[in-house]
Amino acid sequence: MEAKKIASHLNFEIPPELPGGFRFEMSHILQFGGETGVAARYSRDGEFLGAIFHRPIQREEFGTHKDYECVVGKHRGHAVTVGEWKLVHLTDATTCHCVLSRLDETTELPPVMAKIAPNSIAPAHSDGHSHENHP
Repeated sequence: MEAKKIASHLNFEIPPELPGGFRFEMSHILQFGGETGVAARYSRDGEFLGAIFHRPIQREEFGTHKDYECVVGKHRGHAVTVGEWKLVHLTDATTCHCVLSRLDETTELPPVMAKIAPNSIAPAHSDGHSHENHP
């Protein structure tokens, strides 16, 4: 796939189909500042799912709030919710894997994240949430 060649510095997959019946439609090359990234569009019976891959962004501290990693299913990542939509980020050493969808984050999203980021799976903690720094 052309996107994998152009963004060979990133660790991601764009499979032809994702769990739950989402089928690949198209990919786009993006620019994140001076860095190359990739976006992939999937659909299932007219329902959109987007995946974006880019270099990790520097972690920040915002006053008393630190940018902690949170558990999403069995994967560490950040989730932002707007209405029915969720933007979930799973970051490894080289790549931030972002998924924009309306999937349930405990049942439907983990297998999708495992498919697009197969080498980025982080172990879950017994409480399902951790604010520790992980390697």
